[in-house]
Parts: sequence; structure tokens; C-alpha cells
Amino acid sequence: MREEDTDVTKYAHVVGEEGTYVDVPRDDDDNHIADAWTYNTGNEGDDNDTSLDNQHNGDGLTRYEEYRGVDINEDGSVSSEERLNPYEKDFFVRGHNFGQEFEPDFAYGEAFEEAEIKVHEIAYSAGERNIDVLVVHLNHTSGGNIYRVGEPFGNGVRNWSFDTLGESGIGTATTYAYGYPCQVYYPAVTHYFYDTPHDDHMTWTAPGMWTGAPNGVLDPVNPERVEDCNDNGEVDEDPGYNEADGNATPPMDNTDEFLDGDHPLPSDGSWDWLAGELSPMDIDNDGLVELPMDNEVPVPAADEADEDQVVRHVATHEMGHAVGINGPYNGHCDDDTCVMYRYANNWKRDGHFCEDCRAMIRIHNN
Repeated sequence: MREEDTDVTKYAHVVGEEGTYVDVPRDDDDNHIADAWTYNTGNEGDDNDTSLDNQHNGDGLTRYEEYRGVDINEDGSVSSEERLNPYEKDFFVRGHNFGQEFEPDFAYGEAFEEAEIKVHEIAYSAGERNIDVLVVHLNHTSGGNIYRVGEPFGNGVRNWSFDTLGESGIGTATTYAYGYPCQVYYPAVTHYFYDTPHDDHMTWTAPGMWTGAPNGVLDPVNPERVEDCNDNGEVDEDPGYNEADGNATPPMDNTDEFLDGDHPLPSDGSWDWLAGELSPMDIDNDGLVELPMDNEVPVPAADEADEDQVVRHVATHEMGHAVGINGPYNGHCDDDTCVMYRYANNWKRDGHFCEDCRAMIRIHNN
């Protein structure tokens, strides 16, 4: 037997049977795709991929290109597992700077899978197979400390928040994260977990008395178990705060000039909250942040999150923006179950895009 090259097909001539040809691989419909391939049911140039609740059909890869596949693991060949499905959108991503010493690995939630979009974590940023790759960066320089909302005057008791944890440009029909890289701000994540603005002082034992040893958790202001009821770190003489007035209203201060019980350290203006022992983000001091924020231990386990979970959630959220989600609320939606919700209400939403957000997604390969 001998072979003759064409642009895409190898022809085998059967010896002794002049004029008999067999396509290798067999291709009776002449679409340059093996008949045995599971998805050989259309033209080679078809691009009809769909995703849930989304009218932007296609992902920029033709049926033939999906059949040819992509060397996702960069081992120099395309395995059968690396051939693609022409009926589902293929979204290629790569994490940059993740997984270094003491840092989380790149990860994302199941929101894209739920939206019927296939995410491929790829080893490189571009390839010869006409693919677009969203690079998600772990930024090591941006992001600041947790902060008391409304500082220096404060805006509500124990009203603390965290700095921006990530950011991304809004994707278009041809460009992911248009105008601004998709990023997770690791310094902000670190401050969120490790800033400790409160000192652990003696523990409330009875009205007007803090004689118990420091207990290793942030005591609540409601019910009142600290003298600093407005959580400003200062001894206030306003009778409404019960801190320096000798009032008999619980928790009743002891009329001295010192704050009894747990209280925040005064800010020096630098927002360097690393010198204390306790954090309002982790009141039970177990290394897990609470969202929604709690006031009293024990904290429900379902409300706590570790660093990996927070980074995964933030990455999924920013990836949503990077593929075009730009809701009416400053880029976000008003569905409190969606990872794109406009408020940070918990760290458990990275498995879900709401219907409106799914409709905005633009997956493409150019």
C-alpha cells in the first residue's frame, strides 16, 4: 500500500484493485471528519454551540476544529479526550501566579458548568488551534486592609468590611476582560483573613464586671459583653454608650478610664491592623471568615469559609465579568443566589449564575 497526500485526507490505494479508494479515516460524507467520530452529524464549518439561557450561539470553533481538538496539556499531541464537543461552548482559561509557596491554587466554581459551558484549564495562553484564553491573574501588589466603615467616625456597631478582592474588565464578543485584566487581589485576601484590629481583654462575668480571663474569641456587643458598645476603641462619656458614666444600664461600666472587655485598637491612619489578636471577620478565631458576619459564637459552620473558598469565589465572579456579565447594578445583578450578586452576602454562590447573567455571557475563539 502507498499513501497520497491531500490537504486533509490520506488515501490508501488497495494493491491489485485499480481505482478502489478508501478514506483513512473513513469519510463517506466528505466533510473531512472521521465518520466514526461521535459528533460527525453536520458540515465541517458548523458552529452551533449553545449554552443555557443564552442566545449567542457558537464559540468560534468550527465542527472540524472541534474534531481536531486542542493540545490542552501541551504534551505535543491531541488525545481523544482533547477533542471537543461541537454542541457545547468551549471556554479556555489559565491561572497566572497561583499555586506558589503558601498561595492558593487556581480554581473556579461550577457556575459555568451549570450554564452548560465547558471550561478547559489550559497550560498556555495561545495555541495554533484558533483559541482564545482568559488569563486570571493572582495579583500580589493590589489590595488593602479590612476597615471600619465610615472611619474615622464609624458607621454602625461592628460595621467592618474588606477591601476590593478582585477586578476585571467586561468581556465583549471578541475580547475577554476588555480593557482591564481579570485579577484576584491576594494582598486584600490576606488582610481579610489575617488582620486583627481587636485586642482580647478580660471577659464579662456580671454586670459591671470583667473578671474572667481573655477567652480567645471576640465577645459580642449584643448581648452586651463588652464595655465598648459602639466599637470605636474609645472611652465615650455619652450616657448612651455606658462606658464612663457609672450608669446602672447593662453592661454598666465601672467608672474608670479604661475600656473593659474586647475592643479595637485605635487606627494610626495607615490601616495597619496586624497588631491585635482578634478580628470581626473571624469572631471565633478559627482561621475561617464568616459571611454573613456574625456577632456571637458558636458560628454556623455553613457561614464560614477558608482562603481557598474565598479565592475560588472571587475568581469565578471576576471570570463572569471577563466573559461579558455587566448587570444593571454597577455590573452586578440583584439575585442573592448568583455569584454576580451586587452584595457580598456569603461565599457559597460560585456554583450559580442567574438567568439574566447567563444571557450576557459571550464565549468566543478567534
